[in-house]
Amino acid sequence: MFQSKDMSMGDWLIFYILSSIPFVNFVVWFVIFTSAKSNKSLKNLIKLQVVLVLVIIVLFVFFGGAMMALMNNLSA
Repeated sequence: MFQSKDMSMGDWLIFYILSSIPFVNFVVWFVIFTSAKSNKSLKNLIKLQVVLVLVIIVLFVFFGGAMMALMNNLSA
C-alpha cells in the first residue's frame, strides 16, 4: 500500500488513521520502516516522528523530575 513513488491523498489518510490508533501505530511504523520498498518520504516522516517522541520523553523526564524535586522542597 505504501510502496508507490507518489502516495495519493487516500494513502496519506490511511497512514494517519493507522498512526492515530495506540499500539497499532508502532506496528505500522515498524513494518513501513523495515520494508525495502516503502515510500522514501514516508520513511523520513516516521524517522521525524520517532525523534520527536524521544525528545518529548526526555523533556518529560527532565522537567517531571525537576517539578517533583520542586514540589518536594516546597512541602518540606
